[in-house]
Amino acid sequence: VVKTEYTSGNNTLNLFNDLTGSGYDAAIYVHSGAKLTVNGNGKVYAYGDNRGSGDKYATAVWAYGEGSEIEINGGTYTNQDVGDDHVDLIYAKAGGKIVINGGTFNCATPKWTLNLHDSLRGEIIVKGGTFYKFNPADAQTEPGVEHFNYVAPGYRVIQDGDWYTVCEIKETEAAVSNNVVNAEKVEEMVIETLKEAIAADSELAKEIEGKSIEVEV
Repeated sequence: VVKTEYTSGNNTLNLFNDLTGSGYDAAIYVHSGAKLTVNGNGKVYAYGDNRGSGDKYATAVWAYGEGSEIEINGGTYTNQDVGDDHVDLIYAKAGGKIVINGGTFNCATPKWTLNLHDSLRGEIIVKGGTFYKFNPADAQTEPGVEHFNYVAPGYRVIQDGDWYTVCEIKETEAAVSNNVVNAEKVEEMVIETLKEAIAADSELAKEIEGKSIEVEV
């Protein structure tokens, strides 16, 4: 397969088998307002290609133009090392939008696993997936933003060695995560205040003697 291209309508690509394609314009290329949903656990591999340009491309997925959208729900995405330190794996340009809900992403140049065109901006939103040597919440690919965050609100990144996995933050987990430091501090302050009150008030000390006291923040 040279390239899987979508130019109109709503489309679904089921990755039952591996898909190998030209990285110029991308192994999976969606433009002109087309929409694509990618399902399955197959592998997408983009090989280097410099047709029509002095630069080599090894892009696996590209969304180009207003209304062009790609939803990635699974699969493994990788590309070829073309001897350059900048090879995009997943790319959006000129209003194109990519939503990543799952999948594994291993770029030959990890810094450029996800990338947006510098001036003709697209959009990449990450709600899942596992990324090799690339933290989607702390990217250094976008001009003027030292720590660019592709991760959607309500989601977080968990690191395991060289791999970064994005997962949803549950409401209770988010509440604990946001307040645990403050909660511990408040509990400490309450206990210290109670100790001081007992030391200063003998009647209070008698009243609570032998009782169990629990601090709930």
